[in-house]
Amino acid sequence: MKEARPVFWLPGHPIMSGTSMLRYWYFMQEAADRTGDFQAGCILGRPEAITGGEKVGRLRKAFIKYLGYPLMARKSPAGAIHHILDHSWAHLVRMLPKNSPRIVTVHDLIPLRFHDGLTKAQVERYRHVIGNVRHCDAVIADSAYTKSEIQHFFGLKEELIHVVPLGVNPVAPRTAPAVEGRIAGTVAEARRGGGELMVGCLGSPVGRKNLFLLAQAVERLRQRKYPVVIVKAGPPALGTAAAPFQKLQSEGGLIDLGFISDAEVCDFFGSIDALCMPSLYEGFGLPVIEAMAAGVPVVCSGVTSLPEVAGDAALLFDPYSVEALEEKLEKLFDPQIRADLAHRGLNRSADFTWDATLAKCREIYQRF
Repeated sequence: MKEARPVFWLPGHPIMSGTSMLRYWYFMQEAADRTGDFQAGCILGRPEAITGGEKVGRLRKAFIKYLGYPLMARKSPAGAIHHILDHSWAHLVRMLPKNSPRIVTVHDLIPLRFHDGLTKAQVERYRHVIGNVRHCDAVIADSAYTKSEIQHFFGLKEELIHVVPLGVNPVAPRTAPAVEGRIAGTVAEARRGGGELMVGCLGSPVGRKNLFLLAQAVERLRQRKYPVVIVKAGPPALGTAAAPFQKLQSEGGLIDLGFISDAEVCDFFGSIDALCMPSLYEGFGLPVIEAMAAGVPVVCSGVTSLPEVAGDAALLFDPYSVEALEEKLEKLFDPQIRADLAHRGLNRSADFTWDATLAKCREIYQRF
């Protein structure tokens, strides 16, 4: 496969981009390295050379986003296909050479549906930045659901938007819960009688993640003497949202791991019996596929992109009904159901690879 034009990637700036956006760039680069016949130029070099994580003030962030990085983009090579990898930087489109095809990947439009603490001004600024997709020659969406959201909010023609699912790195499916390592040791210690069901959840406790519903469902099951424990990875819940988690933790119904590194994600999946993702909104839902690739049964909400990603390999539920989630979690106490979900999940995850993600992007590049 040979691109007619050189390709130039513009990832989000590491100082201001979330981990998931930087991982997208990193795994796309890994896939490019494996091809042997494709390399994209990049305004920031190679992802492994970027550390990120530097704490900077609001003024410097504003300078980087609206002046420093755009000026760097203006100097990018004329005539090349320019692919902005993070929709939060879609305003760079206006700084690119006029004779260059411009592409933006939109991963989700969460702030337009769930403000989760953002001010009205912040939401409108976000809307304005993403609105620059109207000036693109092509837009990539992680899912058909996200494509429909782009059409809804920005009125783009269907043929302009291309669905390119994310990938997952292949991992060795676990044959039994892990017992070694920080996470595995913590979880193994909590398996007092050996019959506990360890249900993992990933992410921050913002409203759209709906982790409160999981806490409620687990509390109801424990009241009915089902030994289920939440294994939570991510920032702690704060304020009134913390109450149900604190109660569960005091009763032995919650293991709070806090932040886990990328290197610990495999250990996390290797230590749990199932993953629950009760989100009210996802643009894709990568943890669903990551869990499936690890041989972990998945229970997830049946809204937005999650049914599209999970297919028939997960137990889906109404994320507005605690009874519905309670019912699905109760099913996981059946070893045969867990084994069937694990098998279907492994088959499903095989359809999602970073090599396939890059190949579909290259097909779009070839249009120009």
